[in-house]
Amino acid sequence: MTDMIDQPKLPPLVFVRAGNYTYARTYTAQWREKGDKSTKQSVKNTTLRVGRINNNTGKGVIDFDRSFIEQHPELVQFVVTRESDESKADEPNHYRLVFTPKDPQKELQHPYEIKYSHIGATLVLDSMLLHDPLVTVLEQTFPDDWREILSFAYYLVICPDGIADHFCRFAEDTLLPSAKEFQPHHLPRLFQRIKHEDIMTFFKDYLKLLTVNKKISTERFWAVDSTSISTYAKLENACCGHNKQGELLPQLNVMLITDEITGRPLFFQLFNGAVTDMTECIETFELLYGLGVHSFVVVADRGFFSKKNLQKIIELGYHFVMCVPYLKASSFQKYADAAMAAMAADLHYDESSRLDMYTCTKKADLDGGVSAWVHVFHDPAAAADEANDYKTQIKEAIKLYKGRKELTPEMTDFINDNFLHDDKGTFQVNEHGEPLINKAVYQTTSNNCGVFMVLSDSVKLTDIALRAFTRRNIIEENFKTLKVRMKLRREHTGSDASLVGKSFIQFVALSIYSMLEAKLSTAKRSEKEGKIDALPHHSVATCLDELNSISQYHIKSKHLIVVSQLSKAQRETLELFGVKPPMTHYEKDAVPANIGGKAPKPHGYDLHKAAKEIVK
Repeated sequence: MTDMIDQPKLPPLVFVRAGNYTYARTYTAQWREKGDKSTKQSVKNTTLRVGRINNNTGKGVIDFDRSFIEQHPELVQFVVTRESDESKADEPNHYRLVFTPKDPQKELQHPYEIKYSHIGATLVLDSMLLHDPLVTVLEQTFPDDWREILSFAYYLVICPDGIADHFCRFAEDTLLPSAKEFQPHHLPRLFQRIKHEDIMTFFKDYLKLLTVNKKISTERFWAVDSTSISTYAKLENACCGHNKQGELLPQLNVMLITDEITGRPLFFQLFNGAVTDMTECIETFELLYGLGVHSFVVVADRGFFSKKNLQKIIELGYHFVMCVPYLKASSFQKYADAAMAAMAADLHYDESSRLDMYTCTKKADLDGGVSAWVHVFHDPAAAADEANDYKTQIKEAIKLYKGRKELTPEMTDFINDNFLHDDKGTFQVNEHGEPLINKAVYQTTSNNCGVFMVLSDSVKLTDIALRAFTRRNIIEENFKTLKVRMKLRREHTGSDASLVGKSFIQFVALSIYSMLEAKLSTAKRSEKEGKIDALPHHSVATCLDELNSISQYHIKSKHLIVVSQLSKAQRETLELFGVKPPMTHYEKDAVPANIGGKAPKPHGYDLHKAAKEIVK
C-alpha cells in the first residue's frame, strides 16, 4: 500500500554546504542580463532556508523545517534523502531526491540527537494566546512571518535583556513558535519585511476583531499618551525636540493607545521627534477614523489639551475626558472660582481619592461650538509642588529673555501669558532689563496650584470622570514595561528600513506582557479577598523567571520528550496562568515501534550492538 502514496511535489531546491551542515533552500529564478549585455542568464533570487542535512557532504536525510512541512503536509509520510545519481555522475549536479514512505511498523533510522530547551514560559504564552485576536490577525496579515514575529516577541517578554543581538543565542535553547534556527542576519530581514501598509492593515482588522469578540471593555475609555526615545542613529524621524528624559540627543516620539480596563495596548505610531503632543493627537485620530475605528472616549493628560484637538475629536465622532493644565486654567477661571467657593461653603471631599471634587452645573461653551462638562478637583498635596514648579519656570523665562536666548514655542507662549507687554508685543522691563511679571496672572495661577480640571463632552458624573482620568496610569505602566523591561530607553536600530518592523514587534510583545499583567492582577485580587491560597509570585517578572527554568530533553531518534522534574513553585506558577504541568511524552507523529519498549539488557547482544554503533 505504501507504493500508492503520492510523492510530494516540492518547489525547486538548492543545497549549500556551510560548516558542519548542508542547507536546503528554496529560490525563485529571475532572468538578468550578463555583464556584456549580450544575452540573459537565469539567476537564483529570494532564497529561503527550508531544511538541512546533518553533514557537509551534501548527501543524507533532509530534516525539513516545521514551517515548510506545514506548507507541504504530505512530507510527514516520507523520509526524504539526497543521494548521488550514478547515471549523471559526469554532470555537475548529479544528485537526486529519494522519497521513502515511512513504515509505521519499523523504527526510523535517524541519527541520535538530543535537543535541550526551556519550555515553561512558552507553554504559558501559547496557552494564553490560543484563539486570541492578536495571533489570529497576525497570521492573516503576515502569513509567512507570523511565527518569527511571535518568536521575537516572546523573547522580549521572557528575557529582561531585550537586546536584539542576543536573540539567536536565546532561541537556541528555548522552545519558540518558530522551529527555525535563527542566524544574526534573519532579524534585520524580518524587520524589513514588515511594511507600514501591513501594520495599518493589522490594526484595522485587530481593532475590529477585538470589538466583535468583546476582548476590550464596552465602556471604551482609551488612554492616549506619547513618550520620547533617544537615539544615536541617523534615522529619518530622529530630531531634537522636547525630550521627556532630559537627554540632549535626537529622539523619536511614540504614540500609544491603551484600553483602560483591560490594560491591552490597541494602537501605536512613530512620530518625528520634533512634533508636539498636540499635533500628534490630531493626526492619530484622523488615521483611526480612516481605519474605521468605532467611537470611544479619549482619555488624555494635559499635554494634549488644546481646543483644536477637542474640536477634531468631536468632529470625527469620538468623545474625550481631558485634563486642563493648571497653567491654562485661567481660561476657565470662572469655573475654578465657582468650584473653590462651593468647596469652601460645603463638604465636597472624597475619602478614597483624598481630593475635593466638584462639577459645574452647566456645560461650558468652548470655542468652535464645543461644549463640555467641567469637573474641578483640588489636591492639597500637589499644590506646593506645582507652586514651586511655576516659580522655577518664571525664573527660567526671565533668564532666557535677558540673555536673548532662542525660545521654544512653548516658552514664547509662557512669557506672553505671564509678563507685561503692549499690543505690539513689546515687553515692559525693569532697570535690570528683566521683563515685569503680570501680577494679576501670577496671583491667579498661584491660587490655581493644586487645582486641576477635567473636561468631558460626554461624562457628567464627577466620580466617573475622575476614575477615567486616574485609570489612564495603565498607559504609564505600558511605557515603563517598554523602557525598563524591554530596554527601550534608547533606540539601537540603525536603519529606517528595520525601525518600523522592530517597533511593531515591540508592540506585539507589549500586548502579550499586558495580558500576563491582567491575569496576575486578577489572581492578586482573589488572593486579597481570600478566594485562593497565597500566590507563588506577585510580579510578572518573577513568574517568568520561575517558568523559564522549566526544561525538557527532546530525544529525536526516539521521538521522546522528557520533561524535567517540577518544583512546587513551578507547578503553582503554571496553574496560576491556567496551564497544566507538562509531562514526559512521545511526539504525536511517533511511529508505533518507537513507543514503549524496554531498556536494553545490561549484558549480551543488545550491549555489544550498542557499543559497535558508538564505535562507528
